[in-house]
Amino acid sequence: QTFDISLVYTDSTKIITVHMQDSNVKISDVEGMPKPNLIVYNSNAEGYGVFPIQPHKLLLLQDLKNEVTRGYAYINAYENMLNGTLTPISALKLFKKALSVETNELLVPLISRYTTRIFWTYLTDEQRITYQKEITQQVWSKLQKPLPPNIKKALFAAYKSLAYTGPSKENLFKVWNKDLQISNLKLNTDDYTELAMDIVLYGHSERDKILNTSKEALTNPDKLERFIFLLPSLSDDVQVKNKFFESLKQEKNRAKESWVANAMNNMNHPLHQKEAIAYLRPSLDLLDDIQKTGDIFFPKRWLNSTVGNYNSAEAYQILQDFLVDNPDLNPSLKLKLLQASDDLRRAQLIHKRVDKSVN
Repeated sequence: QTFDISLVYTDSTKIITVHMQDSNVKISDVEGMPKPNLIVYNSNAEGYGVFPIQPHKLLLLQDLKNEVTRGYAYINAYENMLNGTLTPISALKLFKKALSVETNELLVPLISRYTTRIFWTYLTDEQRITYQKEITQQVWSKLQKPLPPNIKKALFAAYKSLAYTGPSKENLFKVWNKDLQISNLKLNTDDYTELAMDIVLYGHSERDKILNTSKEALTNPDKLERFIFLLPSLSDDVQVKNKFFESLKQEKNRAKESWVANAMNNMNHPLHQKEAIAYLRPSLDLLDDIQKTGDIFFPKRWLNSTVGNYNSAEAYQILQDFLVDNPDLNPSLKLKLLQASDDLRRAQLIHKRVDKSVN
């Protein structure tokens, strides 16, 4: 394969094109050149694979002038985090800083997704508490600046995902209640409905007012039916959730598959997994029936919204027990299961490395 390597200096960048035809290649062009401040492999994003990265110079990536190079550098940093070369905290600090300075309309949504994925999947509960306030304050501050609507929407999506406590949760409530407006942030009726459900999911004290007001605002019959269907998944009553989950064991109650996936995401949200983990093994046990009775894409959506939300050792053990107990699981379903639980698997490896480094 062919790809570029950028040698970044204080006042210039030297680009070396590499034609890789063997497992090793010597780049003689760089001999005698001064040591660069930063080396960016695959800087034109045309190579394939996970490329080397310099962990101690990670924050320099956000200063790269070329947008393609900068974009690929973010992608490569995330991939290195998944492979254990970077710690989740190191990657989070890069993306957190990048969120405050990035202005490219394609890169802001990318960084936003990486930030929220690392936060909910690869941080411990204690680490979330440490970084939640800092990240939400930073994103909220940027939301007040004059920015294009697409960037505002991506930033608000990240904020909404992380604003589950303290002043950030109250800011969400004020935006939903239209007591507070963010300039150039364009929210439609569906956005307000989803925002309401997130605030309730976060345990806001005004949950009844939020749900009733949101329900009354829906004039489209299909959207109202969907909202009513999702209400049990937002309940603070475990018995209500238990009854709802039991109902999903009947095929007729899984007819609206996208609604079911939304509901399971609500029930298995990281904030509610202490109770919801009781549904995990029964959810996996339903997999074969879901494949036989549902759309071809539904098994993967079901898995993403159940086991795909977890990062704990307990959830990983439930997954392993299920695989042992089902040695003849349909190969296609097994691949979908392994794909949906890949973050769960990687989280165990990453947490073990962190524990060893601490000890």
